[in-house]
Amino acid sequence: MITFNLIRGLTGFIAFSNTRYFIKLIQMCIIKIKDFFIIFIYATLSIGLMNSISTNESFNYHSIWSSPFGIIVGKTDSFYETNFIQSITFIIAVATNMIIMLNMIISILGDVFDEFQLNAEIYNYTEMAQVILETEQIRSFFGSVENYKYLHVCIHAYEAAETEWKGRVMDLRDYLKDDYFKKYLKPSFNENQKQISEETKTIISGEVKTVSGEVKTVSGKVEAVSGKVEAVSEEVKLVKNRIDGIEKSISNLQGSIELVLKILNNK
Repeated sequence: MITFNLIRGLTGFIAFSNTRYFIKLIQMCIIKIKDFFIIFIYATLSIGLMNSISTNESFNYHSIWSSPFGIIVGKTDSFYETNFIQSITFIIAVATNMIIMLNMIISILGDVFDEFQLNAEIYNYTEMAQVILETEQIRSFFGSVENYKYLHVCIHAYEAAETEWKGRVMDLRDYLKDDYFKKYLKPSFNENQKQISEETKTIISGEVKTVSGEVKTVSGKVEAVSGKVEAVSEEVKLVKNRIDGIEKSISNLQGSIELVLKILNNK
């Protein structure tokens, strides 16, 4: 009962802003490493069994669990290297529990911390709402009042920004956003965009000049053809005038012939 009360008292720290962060982080770490504990317990028990068999000790809590678990904190007195099997067991225990397992748990907790930092504000406000809900549930015993309200979180307007370590993921995001993007990527992008714009303008200007020259050439040819058409039209007019003159001459000649024929007929 005392143990459960102590655990329950530990969760009471979520009511304070300075300790709420760490309580939620501890809960998240325990959830994330539950599968790791299965492998760790199996490895520790296996090392304890190997050491007990090699030393002909009885199977008890000290030989199976306490001794191999003590290797993590440097307690190696129970692993006497009196024979080859004990030496192999000691090497496996050190390599497994001290090197592999410890580094693995450090890596897992580091990843959990980075993941926690991404949603730290959400977890913070969730825990605040949970504390308020528990308080309201206690108050409900003295009188049930259903009144739904929004949770408003007030922050000091002139509070200095925190300079604590935000984790690798958040730090990388800030670096990409503030330093890399603004100092390196954006100027390079603007320079490339400016260069592409200038090259595009040069190409378009050259194409426009080429098209304009071709249009002028076509216009000149059209004017030349128009001049030739006008010259042909003038020649056609001259030919037509000549034909009209010839027709008049033929008409006059025909009239003269008819007059001569009339005179001859009268005689």
